[in-house]
Amino acid sequence: MGPDVSAMNMLGATPWSACIVGLPTTRGRQYEGPGGFFGLGLLPTDSLGTMQLTIQNVVAGSRYRLEDTTNSSSLVDAIALGGDVLLTLPYYSPSRVLRLKVRNSSGSPAYQAFETLVTITAANASVYVLQALDE
Repeated sequence: MGPDVSAMNMLGATPWSACIVGLPTTRGRQYEGPGGFFGLGLLPTDSLGTMQLTIQNVVAGSRYRLEDTTNSSSLVDAIALGGDVLLTLPYYSPSRVLRLKVRNSSGSPAYQAFETLVTITAANASVYVLQALDE
């Protein structure tokens, strides 16, 4: 059932200009156009997809943490088993810059903290971690 176009015609509007409706949804605005087509738009907070981030050469037992540089929120905070860590992360437009922190100060031997920035885009990324002994 379409909109009542009698009032719109008096105002000089076309029948289809009133067919934009805000239906209840958590994924943006839906609309109806000529021919009854429904569309779905993404919200600014929706990701465009996922990408793989590989953190290489992590000492076993090290804690790694990924933080968003815009608001310092923690995205990942975990302990590595050693070797490589593979993370699947959402990416957005524009790209986000994340801060990666890796540290192992409670084990023996202890290692100095490592910190770098990572840009998250549609392409996969890899970070080589160099943890120096804390002597």
